[in-house]
Amino acid sequence: MRGRVFVLSGILTVTGVTWVAQDALAIPAFTRKFDMDCSHCHTIAPGLNDFGEKFRDHGYQIAGLAESLPQELRDQVRKEDPEDLHPAYWPISLRTILGYRQRSLDRQDTTAGEAKIKTRGAGIDRLELMWGGLLAKDVNFYVTYRPAVANAAFGEPANVVHTMDEPGGQEGELEFAWVRYDNLACSSLLNLKLGSFEMDVPVSSHRRLTVAGYPIYGYFPTGSLAGMDEEMAVNWSEHQLGAELMGYNASGLRYAIAAVNGTNAHADNNKTFDYYGRVSQSLGDHRFGAFGYWGAAPTQFQQDPGAIDILGTGSKNKTFYRLGLDGDLRVEPLRLLFVGVHGSDSKDLFGLADPQEATFNGGFVEAQYDLIKDWDTILVARYDIIRNSAQGDASTPKKTADLDGVTLAARYNLLYTSRVNVVLHGEYSHVQTKLTSVGGNDQNDNRVMVAFDLMM
Repeated sequence: MRGRVFVLSGILTVTGVTWVAQDALAIPAFTRKFDMDCSHCHTIAPGLNDFGEKFRDHGYQIAGLAESLPQELRDQVRKEDPEDLHPAYWPISLRTILGYRQRSLDRQDTTAGEAKIKTRGAGIDRLELMWGGLLAKDVNFYVTYRPAVANAAFGEPANVVHTMDEPGGQEGELEFAWVRYDNLACSSLLNLKLGSFEMDVPVSSHRRLTVAGYPIYGYFPTGSLAGMDEEMAVNWSEHQLGAELMGYNASGLRYAIAAVNGTNAHADNNKTFDYYGRVSQSLGDHRFGAFGYWGAAPTQFQQDPGAIDILGTGSKNKTFYRLGLDGDLRVEPLRLLFVGVHGSDSKDLFGLADPQEATFNGGFVEAQYDLIKDWDTILVARYDIIRNSAQGDASTPKKTADLDGVTLAARYNLLYTSRVNVVLHGEYSHVQTKLTSVGGNDQNDNRVMVAFDLMM
């Protein structure tokens, strides 16, 4: 035990330690329902193993998956029907993340000019109440509610402008709320999801093993009207309002097609849907896919008497698109994920006298090293990159907002049972964006945190 603690301490020191992964869509309520511990569906939560991925795709139903379970657990299939469960069972779980964080941001705009700003402290990174499971055979649901914890959560000083995805404390929000109808026409190729959900992105941002997000999912070229308002611009890592048709078959084919409002589940700013699609195929233990996003953003609004744009009145829509390839390579104990994206925003989204089409390329490579068998630990290393090929304003330096990011993390299973899962998580991340300060200099964002991720 002393040896394990010593090695783990070394790992956390080497990796720099920091935040915790977010929003797993498999919850302790499922382990209580089937009387299994978390390891049957997860590597280290929220990461899914092969059985966990099949369980998710089957609509949180074990029926049809019994052959994948150990013999002593196959009788758990009888607990599938909600009407057969004990009346005391309630499909609700709680998740909270408690930790210590410090952060350094350089070249921030202040009254004294550009300066480095450092913050540190302990607090709650995330508090969630999660409901999920079956309403009836082939009908499943999922709901996530985040109570307001502004007084206990990490926040940001008002003068920090380069905050990436950092919230100023958690506000109350109903994030996920969807229902899915499975096996329409008795086919696994037809499953319909309705509500607020995460699209079928190549690597789920809501089941990632790091707190540092994937910058490419929400990137827009400098000055694009489609990305000017962070709350209204589409971000693939955020929940979307709409509908998704997905399917899979025994050969390893998987597809998803979604029509969404494109504004991160906020009130829509126009009457045009955005569309997303992805298709992938497994080859042995590996999987490869292709995906695309087509969106439209308004360039004109009606205004109220106070000259404020009225949401829902957007018109004269102009388009943007994202195309990409992804891969998931597995050679135990190593897993390698990659995502590559090409993006383009119409020149008419820049509101300039002489604009041009803006284009960029980017993505990430993430390596996960599995030490679960001996150490109940997963190590993660990721490199993010964004390179602009052409700016919407030809006078803007091409390198503006080019991004390089490095993330190192470790997750250690302290405890997992059919009732509770506690994970110690450490992470260090560094992100550099080119020429984005007020003075036209590069900016750097360094974060370090260690925390306990409690799910029960």
